[in-house]
Amino acid sequence: FLTGGVQLGLSNRSYKSADLTFDSQWDGDKFDPSLPTGESFDNTSDFFADFSVGTNLRLQKDDRRTKVDLGVALYHLNRPRQDFFDSEKIKLPNRFAVYGIGAIKLGGAIDFLARATAQFQTTYREYVPGLALRLYLDQSRGKELAIQAGANLRLNKITDAIIPTVELHYKTFSAGVSYDINVSNFEVATDQKGGPEIWVSYRIEKVKALGVFKTCPIF
Repeated sequence: FLTGGVQLGLSNRSYKSADLTFDSQWDGDKFDPSLPTGESFDNTSDFFADFSVGTNLRLQKDDRRTKVDLGVALYHLNRPRQDFFDSEKIKLPNRFAVYGIGAIKLGGAIDFLARATAQFQTTYREYVPGLALRLYLDQSRGKELAIQAGANLRLNKITDAIIPTVELHYKTFSAGVSYDINVSNFEVATDQKGGPEIWVSYRIEKVKALGVFKTCPIF
C-alpha cells in the first residue's frame, strides 16, 4: 500500500554581534574590542517556515514481520529565505532523499533488517547503509515489545562515520539512541568526539488486541 506525508517546521537562526571581531578593531599593536567595527547589521535573528513532502510504498507478507518499505521525500519545498541582510536573498536549497528498509523474519523471535538512505542537495551527496537485528520479547498482536541493535555507515566522498544504534519498540511507541563515531579526517574538527542522537516516535493508530477464545470440542 502507498502512503504520503507532509512535514511543517519553524526554524530560527541567530547570532550575537558582540561576539564577532573585525580587522578594524586591531590598533596596530593589539586587539581592542572597544574600537568601532564599522559594520552594520540588519538582523541578528531570523525565523522561517519550512515545508516538506514524502511518500512511502510498503510491500508486506501475511506474517506482518517480513516487509519492504521504499520511499522518497523532498525537503524545503518552499525554499525559505535564511539570510540576515535585507539586501541579500539566500534561499535554502531543496534536499531530495530516497530510502529503502527491508525486514526478514528469520524465525522465532528474531528479525534481520537492512536499510539504506541517499540524500542529495545541490552538489552535496550522502549515503547511509545499515544493518540491524530485532529481538521480540512479546509477539502478541497489539502488544508487541522488541529491542533492536545495529550499525550504520555514513558515506559521502569518503567513509565519514560509523553509527551504532540501539532501539526499543513497544506497541506504537519507539525510542532509540545512536552515536556518530568519526573515522575520517573530520575528527580533527570534532576533537575526535562523535555526535549522540536520541529520538522518540509515536504512531497514532489503534490496534485491537486479540482476545482469548475457548475452542469448542469437535464430536
